[in-house]
Amino acid sequence: YEILLGLVGSEMCIRDSMYIGMTNNFPRRVWEHKNHLVKGFTKIYNVHEVVYIEEISEVTTAIAREKELKNGEEKRKTS
Repeated sequence: YEILLGLVGSEMCIRDSMYIGMTNNFPRRVWEHKNHLVKGFTKIYNVHEVVYIEEISEVTTAIAREKELKNGEEKRKTS
């Protein structure tokens, strides 16, 4: 069982925003986002391009890493 953590970006990177999310089925999650089936940030801002991914085997480690990346993104935005 693998947990995939992906950073997904598009034109929104120009506006200083980036989507950070976690999934256990990366191909399905990308398909859902590309077909606008997931409500929220990616649907509103039409995020469609994967720019980075990490493979993490433990769910608790993946959740911690997602939080770490989101915290780093918030610090970057406020600097």
